[in-house]
Amino acid sequence: MILRWSGRRRFLPLFLRIANGAIPETSEENAAYEATLSLAPFLNDSRAARRTVLRHASDPSSDRARRAAILTLATANSPWSRRVLERMHGRDDEATGFVRNALAHRPCRPGTIFVEWFGIEGQNYSKCEPPPDFR
Repeated sequence: MILRWSGRRRFLPLFLRIANGAIPETSEENAAYEATLSLAPFLNDSRAARRTVLRHASDPSSDRARRAAILTLATANSPWSRRVLERMHGRDDEATGFVRNALAHRPCRPGTIFVEWFGIEGQNYSKCEPPPDFR
């Protein structure tokens, strides 16, 4: 998960290998689940990342794979990912609020991702920003 936060392109091959090596299942701590979420900053310019996310989004055997893909698409919040989300039917109920919030905002520019933040009294501070770098 720490690698995911960096958004650094040098980790893309690792994220792809892990996301394609297994089905995102069981829990959010699953490596394939985390690797799929890690692809969000790369959806603008990586065909391989888009293919992986689309494959998980259409996986009829795994609700968790679809949920990981839906959250990745909403986090990317790019014009491309927004079009995919709008075409999807039967989105995951747990992810619906996040998707709705992402789509209510403007698309993110390349190099940024959608980050959802709410204040104590319900203020919505969600916005597009660079992936956090916790080095």
